[in-house]
Amino acid sequence: MRRRLSRGAQDCSKSLKCSLLSCSGDAMTYTQSLRLAGFLLVGILAVSPSSAQTPVLQYNAPAGFTPGRDGGDPQVFIDPMLEGSVEVYAFRPFQGDFRTSFLRTLFAGRMSPGFNNPQLLTRPVPQAVMIPGADDALVISFTATQNFYTYVHTRLGILSRGSVAIVETRARSAQRMQANGPAISAMFQSLHVVPALGAEQTIPDQNPRIPRAPLDRTQVDPLALQARAVQRLDEFVDHFRRAGEFQSRLQDLAQADAELSLSNQALAARSDWSALATGLIKQGSVHRVQGDWANAVTLYQRAALAAQRANSISKHADALAWGALAESSRSNRNLGQASADATRAVRLA
Repeated sequence: MRRRLSRGAQDCSKSLKCSLLSCSGDAMTYTQSLRLAGFLLVGILAVSPSSAQTPVLQYNAPAGFTPGRDGGDPQVFIDPMLEGSVEVYAFRPFQGDFRTSFLRTLFAGRMSPGFNNPQLLTRPVPQAVMIPGADDALVISFTATQNFYTYVHTRLGILSRGSVAIVETRARSAQRMQANGPAISAMFQSLHVVPALGAEQTIPDQNPRIPRAPLDRTQVDPLALQARAVQRLDEFVDHFRRAGEFQSRLQDLAQADAELSLSNQALAARSDWSALATGLIKQGSVHRVQGDWANAVTLYQRAALAAQRANSISKHADALAWGALAESSRSNRNLGQASADATRAVRLA
């Protein structure tokens, strides 16, 4: 069934097509063509990725901690002094804006009863992190009291394929949290997300109306997948420039998104940060040209982090610049953040 555009989007399509036809053969830059495609496709309904199979969080238990009963959710580990703990909550379905929801609620409703109604004593401090195989991850540190007890918390939320897992570390004091730091840090370094074990895997579809060919996860060359996806994106934009329509090529855009998702997971798993930064920038562009600003912003933020780890100034600047454009385009835009990112991009360039 063909998706119909609103009248406003149809008018936009006609206007842009006329503009392209009146270019008198002048060459358009790649950036300009992507922007035109983004303005046109903003009228398309973007469907958030979903997951047919719940992913699995794998890790090494914190050294010196005593584990609770196996198979429980959460899996609990108690520190040697009985003054701190680590709780690992398995992936559960999630819908919405991951970072906004996490910052607003701390995912308190997902915690065990003794910690699901914290009274904050300090302002939560967020920090984005990279977890191999995850779509996004954020650590939030805060101090809170509940049931007359005060704890220092470091709460890690991990988003993957439409589900969220949580790793909660807490201690009765900042000194105890610091003492547990080496064991917890080693555990965090071991964290990685894998597909559901023993289940047939499929790539999450950005648009369920568009059929997508399955990708073989057992024989993945992430750089080849990335190159193939970038070619699809380039051909999509080139087709729009030449023909003034995009409906016939939406499947290529969906397939590019799938290939980049798989490629980026493999690149993160082997810590190829430079190539990962490129892949995340390109995947951000796939979402941006569809007007899916929230996911585009998240992907550009992850690209900036990967570029920093790769010590790539140029890719860091690119991720910040594209992120600023996407942030300034969304309906609930944060112009202060967009301006700050654009300024940093200019300074880096």
